[in-house]
Amino acid sequence: MKRTLVMALIAIATAAYADDLTTKTGKIYSNYQISKVTANGLQIMHNAGITTIPFADLPDDLRKKYAAKEKKLIAQQKALRQKAEDDKLLISVEENFFYPKVAKTIEQGILSYDQEHNNVWVLIVGIKGKFADEDFLPTESSEMKLIVLKGGKAAKGSFSCLKCWQIGFFQYGEQILKKFTVNREEALEYLKKSQNAHDNTTSVDDLSQKYNAQEKRIAELKAAREKEDAEARLRLEAAEKKRIAALKAAKEQKDAEDELLKSVEFNVYYPRVAQTIRQGILAHEQGNYNVYFLVVGLKGKFADEDLLPREYFEMKKVGYGEVKFEFLRCWQIGLFEYESVDGVLKTVKKYTVNREVALKYLQANKTNKTN
Repeated sequence: MKRTLVMALIAIATAAYADDLTTKTGKIYSNYQISKVTANGLQIMHNAGITTIPFADLPDDLRKKYAAKEKKLIAQQKALRQKAEDDKLLISVEENFFYPKVAKTIEQGILSYDQEHNNVWVLIVGIKGKFADEDFLPTESSEMKLIVLKGGKAAKGSFSCLKCWQIGFFQYGEQILKKFTVNREEALEYLKKSQNAHDNTTSVDDLSQKYNAQEKRIAELKAAREKEDAEARLRLEAAEKKRIAALKAAKEQKDAEDELLKSVEFNVYYPRVAQTIRQGILAHEQGNYNVYFLVVGLKGKFADEDLLPREYFEMKKVGYGEVKFEFLRCWQIGLFEYESVDGVLKTVKKYTVNREVALKYLQANKTNKTN
């Protein structure tokens, strides 16, 4: 099908022209017709098919006729090659700033930072317009128009990425900052000339060395901070492990103490004062008035038949004067002998409401039994 179409075109060309074309190298193309002008030469159709003849091999009359087009196409091709070379060169210094914001406007340009690096400033030149601190920088001319339409203010998040090219460094006070331009031609000029545009008296190498020294110092400080942070984390982790271990040990000790105290624990329901003596309080349970025991460790003054307070809620009354104590928890710490009012020597159980006193007694008693 394709061959048929080509032959048909050749037949039409043959009908229109009966001329032959002889190139400077002596090659003859019969019944030719010019179909296209390309950067590589004239494309013709002839009896044998389709051929592209370089401009240099064309007869003088044809070469002269298409000289302007040849020049234009060669210039376009050259421009495309140059653009490809420029693009390759620019890639090495290209930088994209995401959601760039104005940090400060100075005479030489805009000190800016992007959303990802709020603590790193750079100098950007070539941006036209007036901006306030924290304004988003426009990324293209269309976005600049958007700012104008919005009365000089950019909506938050309107701009994504600002493409620039590094053209050396800039000294701002004691800091060395990277210098960027949004102007492609300025970047190319800088790259080709290899010199800093903002200060002809300071060489690029000098500022570059200062910048590298600055970056090295920042990296060292960062490494030192990271080391300190890591050491601090390790100290905190060690302290936390120690705290958890101490809590665990304390709980285990308390559980062991509770287990030990269970053997001597005594809950007295509604205990009442029978008699207060020097060593403590002789008490009895409600309903067991003939059974006495000595309770030590209670603070306060009590009268006969007073209800004893439960644990640390000493003599606390709730509601309408009702004493809200059901039982007194205490622990036996041996026996106690006393002489009753009728002169009889009696032995009763001795209890304490103090947990530590009970533990001390039990541990001492355990040691004595072991010995």
